[in-house]
Parts: sequence; C-alpha cells; structure tokens
Amino acid sequence: MHSYHIHARFSYEKRVKLIFMCCFLIFAAAVLFRLTVHSEDYTEPPGRTNILRTSATEDNYSVIEAAGNRIEARGKYTSAKIRKMFIKTLEDASGTYSMNAQKDGTYDAVLTLAPEKGAYILLLKTDSDLVMQYRIFYDGSGWYFPLNGLEKLNRNVFEHIYEAPAQAAALYLSPSADPAEINTALEQIQALTGNVTEGIEDDYEKARAISEFVAGTIFYDEDARVTDVDINTIALYNVLRSDRTTCAGFANLFCAMAEAAGIDAVNIKGGVITESMPYETLADGVQNHEFAAFYYEKES
Repeated sequence: MHSYHIHARFSYEKRVKLIFMCCFLIFAAAVLFRLTVHSEDYTEPPGRTNILRTSATEDNYSVIEAAGNRIEARGKYTSAKIRKMFIKTLEDASGTYSMNAQKDGTYDAVLTLAPEKGAYILLLKTDSDLVMQYRIFYDGSGWYFPLNGLEKLNRNVFEHIYEAPAQAAALYLSPSADPAEINTALEQIQALTGNVTEGIEDDYEKARAISEFVAGTIFYDEDARVTDVDINTIALYNVLRSDRTTCAGFANLFCAMAEAAGIDAVNIKGGVITESMPYETLADGVQNHEFAAFYYEKES
C-alpha cells in the first residue's frame, strides 16, 4: 500500500488499555485467496520463485518447492499435523500424490499434476481441519509461486506503527463511543476471555482457544457485506449482542480477547483478491479486508 495509509496503535484511558494496550490498527497489503479460481483468470505475475518457506520458526513451517509438473512440500507442525496437500478445484484431476506424516509433526508430500495454464490455490490441510492456502501458478512448463514485493511492503508496515487517537479505539468498542456501552463490552470481553482460556498456560494455545471461540460463536453477516459495512457492524458492543459481524468484527473481537489474555495482537487492514481486485493490483489496491495477528514470544 502507499505511504499515505495510517499505521496506528490504539491507546485510551487505563481501563480500555487493558484490552487495547497493543491492539494495533495497521494497513497492509495482504496476500490472501479468492474463493473460486479458474484457469482463465490467469495473468502473468510480475515475478516468480520456485521455493516458498511459510515461516522462519522450526516447529511450525513448510518449505514448498515447485518445478515442472511436481510440487514437493516438507516441514513440521507441532500444534496441528499436516494430513493432506492438494490443489483447489483439481482434487479429481489425474496425477500422482504421496504423503508421509510422522507423529512428531514432521511431514513430506509430493504432488505431480499438469493442469491448464492458470492461477490456482495450493492447500495444506491438518488433522484438525485447519487449512493453509498458498497462491500458485502453472504456465504450461511448470508450477511456480508469484512474487510482487508484498513481503517487503508488509514488513515495512509492521515496523511503522504509532498511537491512534483514543476515539478510534472507543468506536471499536461502541459505535457511538458511549461510556456505558464501552464498560459493558469490556466486562463481557474479560469474562469471556477468562472462561475460554481457563487452565491454559501457553499463549499459542490461548490464542487458538480464542480463535476457535470467535469462529464458532460469531456468524458472518452476509446482509451487511452486501449492503454496507460500517462501525455499527464491527463495534464489539454490537457484535457481542447480535453474534454477527464481518471480517473486521472477527479481527476486532479476537484482538480484544487476546489482549485481555495478555497476548499482544494486531488488527490488520489490507487488500484481498476479489473479482474487482486481481492479485497483480494488491500492492496498489483498495483496503477491502481486515484480519488479525498476534505475537508469540517463543517463536519470535
């Protein structure tokens, strides 16, 4: 994204700081996925690479190599074991596939496939049905991953975060910044977080429990998405009353509960691939999505 975008950290009066002490609102160009990908959507990306490493950590990562018609993946996940690798929309296509998964979380997989020229989604699925998705291209001569400089851009965004006005954080709690509604929301968040994380010591497992609670309790508001998403849709006082929201509300609730559990978390605004915003324009496109991330000290 361009430099005019705001990279902000929330801060308010003492009680609100309990939740939003490190709950940042930043704007980033995020490489996500589109729900449906067809081969005719193919547009040559600005750069390419044949190797993708998903994380620098040693306990939760994959190294994926693409060359010719062959995709090889190896890695280790101690929190959730990898059980399957496949290309979205090509599950029934002819090719070869093998997966070797060990009890300690290490795995290796090989997929050989020669589809039509196009843009696709490579998926790694765990035994808990968690799915990790990576954009991948096939150009007739082989598979490869796209490069367009978003990694450096996103890293720069995370390195430039500053305090936002208290009013901005207040509106994320109450759509009218009403003190009574703010207090009610904070009390609910603290109570929910205590129940959800009770007996859990590790921050990663706390974050997982919070994520599962949010995903399993709150419904996606399709009506708001189609009509108009505003602060009333994502403010936590409303979200906790209606159990409905859109992406920003999910991220908002996760971050608030993570902060209540003592975990530094961030709200991230950025770009996601849609019918009107293709992969090639992500770095310069509009902000149309919000999601969350948290800091895990053991893997920093």
